[in-house]
Amino acid sequence: MATSSGSTIGAPRAGAPSTLLVALGAPRKVLFLRDFCTRPQGSTCMECIKACPKGAIAFANAAAAVDAHACTKCGICVGVCDGFAIPGASVEAIFSHMRKISLTGEDIVLTCSYLLPPNFTPADNVIVLPCLSMLPPELWICALALGMDLAVAVAFEECETCKRTCGQGLDRFSSAIEQAEDATEQSVAFTDDVPEMQVAPTLMQTLGATEGKDRREAMLDLKEQAEEIASGAYRMKRNESLRAFHEEREHRLADERIGGAAGSPEANPYAEGGMVRCTLSPRRRMLLEAADASDAVAVRKRVAASTTDASCCDNNLACTKTCPTGARRPNPKDGHLVFETRLCIGCGLCVDSCPTGATSLHEVYAGELLPQPDEQ
Repeated sequence: MATSSGSTIGAPRAGAPSTLLVALGAPRKVLFLRDFCTRPQGSTCMECIKACPKGAIAFANAAAAVDAHACTKCGICVGVCDGFAIPGASVEAIFSHMRKISLTGEDIVLTCSYLLPPNFTPADNVIVLPCLSMLPPELWICALALGMDLAVAVAFEECETCKRTCGQGLDRFSSAIEQAEDATEQSVAFTDDVPEMQVAPTLMQTLGATEGKDRREAMLDLKEQAEEIASGAYRMKRNESLRAFHEEREHRLADERIGGAAGSPEANPYAEGGMVRCTLSPRRRMLLEAADASDAVAVRKRVAASTTDASCCDNNLACTKTCPTGARRPNPKDGHLVFETRLCIGCGLCVDSCPTGATSLHEVYAGELLPQPDEQ
């Protein structure tokens, strides 16, 4: 992974705010999302604590507390676990914005807010993040699998000495990109040019720039442009709306295949003690979409998932009580164990809770997580 020479990226600004300049709102704090954390179910996971470069995360009563004074809002914890998010700039919100840019036919340029010079307004296809390390591998994988053209604008020497991340950012986002490139057999481009927002010319500027045309011809040109804009023809030309419509339709169809019964009553079956909640995490959803869109991802990307040895299982359902996603749950009809691999995040809680040793963790290909034809 190399960049071109002659960087045009401005020097980092001392004390610059870690702002996400994609109309998603400026990071004010980091939130803990209990539903996506395994600790409330008894896990001893410490990944977020290990990853935080400032030691700003601590757990009390299975809930994470973020020290607002120590936290630099770099977003590394967001990239490590779905249990953390920056308000208005969640991983899902960022990916949704990337999808919208892609549908216009433009490249998506991702960069860090600390690398932009003062008074610089990036173009609409630029996503400015607190740190590139807040994007998990699954997001990069899904973006490449869907054919998005990605370019990363970064100054490596600045990443290595970044005080907010203690130099961790470079290693983390480089690793995430390498995982995505390996899984998709596609590549992420690197650039040292961040496109700037272009201000639309005024009427007088437009008239003044029409060399070789008289005033009447210039006015007719403006009238034609206005009619195109009013009719939608201009937007069709600029944003390739027809292609966007078909791509969005394909996305919806893929989402239905991936989500399967996630939004249906069957996904939240009533069992003894009430409703069993099923949770499809943002990362898993992105990985499923990538596997559905790309054969390379389906057969190359491997993830951890649990399995059950039927010869040892006595259907005591202890595993269903610790499963944080509902991947393991009792069948509401007969009380027997139901296991849905696509919901499994490989946390291993079921392995620790099973009294007969019937469960274990193993690796599966991403394609195995997709619903089979007879399950759809």
